[in-house]
Amino acid sequence: MAPAGGPPRQTAVLTLVVVLLAACTGLRPAPLVSVPPATAAAHPVVIIPGILGSKLEDSRNGRIVWGKIFDLRALTVHQSLVQPSTGGFDGLELPFESTNFRTDTDHLVPTTIMDSFTIIPHIAEVKVYRRLLEALAVCGYRPGPIQSCGLHANAAVFAYDWRRDLVETAQKLAARIREIQANTGDPRMKVDIVAHSMGGLVAEYYLLYGDEDVLDRDPLPPPSYAGAANVRRLILLGTPNEGSLEALRYLHEGYRVGFRRVSNLVTFTMPAIYELLPAGATVRLVDPNGRSAGLDLFDLETWQRYGLGVFSRPSRRGFLHECKLLFPANWQARSEEISSQIVRFVAAALKRAQRLQYALAPFATAPPPVEVYLIGSASRATLDAAELRATPHGWRLAFGSTSWGGGRRALPAAPGDGTVTAASFTWGEFTRTGPDGAPASGTAAGFPVDWVDEEHARLPANNAVLARIVAFLARPSGAGPTVPR
Repeated sequence: MAPAGGPPRQTAVLTLVVVLLAACTGLRPAPLVSVPPATAAAHPVVIIPGILGSKLEDSRNGRIVWGKIFDLRALTVHQSLVQPSTGGFDGLELPFESTNFRTDTDHLVPTTIMDSFTIIPHIAEVKVYRRLLEALAVCGYRPGPIQSCGLHANAAVFAYDWRRDLVETAQKLAARIREIQANTGDPRMKVDIVAHSMGGLVAEYYLLYGDEDVLDRDPLPPPSYAGAANVRRLILLGTPNEGSLEALRYLHEGYRVGFRRVSNLVTFTMPAIYELLPAGATVRLVDPNGRSAGLDLFDLETWQRYGLGVFSRPSRRGFLHECKLLFPANWQARSEEISSQIVRFVAAALKRAQRLQYALAPFATAPPPVEVYLIGSASRATLDAAELRATPHGWRLAFGSTSWGGGRRALPAAPGDGTVTAASFTWGEFTRTGPDGAPASGTAAGFPVDWVDEEHARLPANNAVLARIVAFLARPSGAGPTVPR
């Protein structure tokens, strides 16, 4: 610690460090929740992270593409968007030549869960999923790679490529759970699942349909509950059961990581983001007067007509600029060819995303025979509307607040965790509040729901959440939905 009378520059640096340290909930000690180890570890636990929650590496050379804030790569439009790379490294964008998303593959592979995110190396970090692993370890679990779960570990981290179609990810989850059962020597062994954010949708699909892809079947078949036969308990943390406005923002604007940006010419290639788009009336597109625009986000014509996502004027300009640089002799013909591929890809992604929402609907209306417990937040203002406005240069989509016409006004917000509204988390059933206006524990779709004061990304590291998780996992079967507070 510097002396009180240290140089102003040194004092300023130390002040910045102190502020960052105070902001990092990951630096608080993990809660010590004491439960009998034999009870806590009776069933293996699989942790499924949310979007952005797994590290991605280039399998050819081990280069980290997603996983370290100071080593992030390809966060702007990569050349392979319009000209596939032959010798360079892959960026975050996926190939989009085919509408069969399984064949749109690159060399990136998930390696491990994002256990923490470093702000300043060796000084400040936010522990994302590490604190959950630490809490499980205190309670008698042995965390380890999923390949060893059932052998030397019984708390597995399921890393997956969060860019890819969620059904594909559910199928990989099914394979991992079969591996766990084989490791234990008991093909009927049931696992417990703790799923955060988008990971909850992966778990829900698995419980309903196992490893079967039903999205291309017409009509959709009723759930087989094939995956439910292998799961004892499921804990959902902030799952966007009816989508999130952030998915639309990611597809329209891209997203920022620190001072760097992932372009929407990258995010549009990721099927999983379309599968997070808001459903029904949970999130609205409104006109400048606050009236619902009545638009279908799963209709390609909506995106093209209003310039959403990759069809926006800035995106189009950026795309054409890349084409002119790479194909100076025939840029117009090449841009038209690639544009046609983009249209086909987006149409297929929107259709499949809507089919996934239809397929997941029975989770709330005809629940699987599994104990399910929801933990979320309703204490943070969460956007539930984006504004469409006609301008002389075309339509514009605004999030958060608007400043057109010389004034500035905030768009409507709803209770939530800052990313997922409480209504989306509870399939539209969020209505109960306590005497002081805070949300009261209740049920949604018949499942018990508990509320904590936390933002979306930090739910897996929140002390109250960790206490509820380990208590729910340890309670005897048939003991009822109540868990210790």
